[in-house]
Amino acid sequence: MGGMSLPVRLLWGREDRILPPKYAEWLHQRIPHAELHWIEGAGHLLQEDALGQLLAHLTAGFPTDR
Repeated sequence: MGGMSLPVRLLWGREDRILPPKYAEWLHQRIPHAELHWIEGAGHLLQEDALGQLLAHLTAGFPTDR
């Protein structure tokens, strides 16, 4: 994953019990230039727990200075 050059946005529920937050941090450390965004009050299924926040992140543009 260290060779990835595409922009990456990691979206992770703070209350995820299937893949706890430590896994998000692990991925974030290994993907260069990745953005990590925490979704408060959400678990593993962001599309059910926080659909509005998920859609806002998915439709937001990536920074263009890369």
